[in-house]
Amino acid sequence: MLLLLYVIKIKSEVITDRLSLLMSPTPPELQRGVFMLRLVVLPGWLIAGTRQITIISGFLFIPFFYMLLRQQMVL
Repeated sequence: MLLLLYVIKIKSEVITDRLSLLMSPTPPELQRGVFMLRLVVLPGWLIAGTRQITIISGFLFIPFFYMLLRQQMVL
């Protein structure tokens, strides 16, 4: 069980590291978006342990990121 939690923690850190690399320099809104993505992806791994749940929860956040990026372009 602890090993599973450790693997999940590493996977979430890898995802957020890749996202932060893509979005550097990172405005605070996008940092919040990465944090929210971690909040959604982690329960997906914990509940089902499958990638399908993770992919679905990731798709739920696409409109959220789109809204954040659009706000950045308007400003």
